[in-house]
Amino acid sequence: MAQSSAAASLRPVTPASSTRYDSSRRELHAPRMPSSSLGALRTRPAYLPPSWVTHVNPEGAVYYVRSYSGIAVVTPACEDMIDRWSQIERGIGAAYAAQGFVCEGRGHLELYIELEEGTDTCGYYFVNHETRAPFWIEDDLHADELQLPAFASISTIRLALEEQYWLHAERFPSHRPQRLSLRIPELISVFLHAKADQLTSNQSTFPFNAHITQQLIDLLGILQAKHGDLNGHDVGFVARLWARITRYRYESFYGESHSRSREQRILEHAPGYVELAWSFLVTLLFNIPEHYKMSLDGLWIDDLVSESRFRNFMAESLEEWKSFGISLSLTLLS
Repeated sequence: MAQSSAAASLRPVTPASSTRYDSSRRELHAPRMPSSSLGALRTRPAYLPPSWVTHVNPEGAVYYVRSYSGIAVVTPACEDMIDRWSQIERGIGAAYAAQGFVCEGRGHLELYIELEEGTDTCGYYFVNHETRAPFWIEDDLHADELQLPAFASISTIRLALEEQYWLHAERFPSHRPQRLSLRIPELISVFLHAKADQLTSNQSTFPFNAHITQQLIDLLGILQAKHGDLNGHDVGFVARLWARITRYRYESFYGESHSRSREQRILEHAPGYVELAWSFLVTLLFNIPEHYKMSLDGLWIDDLVSESRFRNFMAESLEEWKSFGISLSLTLLS
């Protein structure tokens, strides 16, 4: 595989590590208006090469797509695109030369490429819409190089990569909305099972509470009724949910013999050290700190916190503190 020509100009990235959503630039001046009324009627930017097409994601961000040897190439917009097209085209050529396979007829593949600011290096990844996973030219990449979480098994690798795939689909949903396999019926089943679990157990590990879960089921039902007539907004919404579900499955060791079916600890942790001052404080305050410590320990499991359970804990604690404050005030006044 000819990687030497690509090594100097390509850098593997993931959808999560892309700088597209990390830009700190702010618009300091009003955008320039066309010098004539005819300029305002242009359907494409003047600097955009003929082979590229403009798309806008549901959040309003612009990105560009072109077909290159039969597969789609995606690149985000930036302020100085007019000076960057030749570098982006060279990066695309390097990616294809290094990939070493015939791309014609591979319509399920996609290439994301982004010229990194101040350099001639392009961040890139390929996406396979059939396997729902990104892939790269290099064969010996490590998780930390891609800023991916640590892998414990093949199934966790698969889930981590699928999450990255759905992040890509969420951010660039508008150029092929009706050709993606969104698996909406399966997603509805996932949420229905979670809702049943929440109604019959107080230890559900699902990332959404029962109220939000039902709202999302209703929204997914509306999309299912469209019978495939979907647009970029629909794709972005479904992809966001799938990204959250795959992250949840990764965190709960889904598909493993030691999966976390309830709020239970799976990872080994060194025993905590109890300081003498803490023991004194617990005794002085009639064991109240220990009560809250045990509650927080039940929420903080394997460095993960359930948002819905934490919100419930805070709401209950606030009510307790209000009640205690009122009782104390009445006692002091009497």
